[in-house]
Amino acid sequence: MAAEKITIDNKSKDLALQKKLELKDELTKELTTKADLIQAKTELRAEIQEVRAEILLVETRINGKIDKVFAQL
Repeated sequence: MAAEKITIDNKSKDLALQKKLELKDELTKELTTKADLIQAKTELRAEIQEVRAEILLVETRINGKIDKVFAQL
């Protein structure tokens, strides 16, 4: 009877450990690494710079058109 209890306890511990390892593996796969975050941050900064450049270009065009209209008045 005691041997059966030890075997059941060992199986329970083994099963619990297996489940923990499976969960850890699953969570590790879903976690974003620091390198991924740095890469995303760099890409976003580059896109922001592009948008700013486009805004400046549009602003320049608009100001030019405004100046043209005022010159005609």
